[in-house]
Amino acid sequence: MRPLILFAALALSVLFVSSTGAFAQWESDGVGISQITTPPNCQNRLVPTIVGRTYVCEVKSSFASDFTSILHFGPGTGHFTLTVSNDAGTKGCACLPDGSFGPPGVPVPPGHNPKFNHSSTSWMCTDNGSPPYVSFTGKVASNGKLTHVVAVNDGGDSFALNCSGP
Repeated sequence: MRPLILFAALALSVLFVSSTGAFAQWESDGVGISQITTPPNCQNRLVPTIVGRTYVCEVKSSFASDFTSILHFGPGTGHFTLTVSNDAGTKGCACLPDGSFGPPGVPVPPGHNPKFNHSSTSWMCTDNGSPPYVSFTGKVASNGKLTHVVAVNDGGDSFALNCSGP
């Protein structure tokens, strides 16, 4: 009986978050999965539920070889992750900082320091494994649509991505 209640509660919470657009991050406590409320940032747009979002992308490369790739954004420890279909490993991701340092040599007024992992639209992901290293960056709209997605590898090759989904 208890597993059934846990499953029903989980299903309702996923339904609630999916239907209301509530901002959430998910964590496992070893027994179940619980929602952590977080301030709205790009992560909430890329990983709105525990399953994350998947995109199919047309890729153009600087070395004239075009191909298709699947990008999947999912939950991670601390921030979120990106898995790319034709690239080994999982990348660590964060929303870009926003705010400012202020003028050079002038003390920064309170509240004007950069706010890390704070952008509601801009994100970046990078390898945490072994070479070849490929970093991705882009923007995400409030509806989850990706724009301005680009990547660069450790050899200097660059890639422009046109993604559809979610």
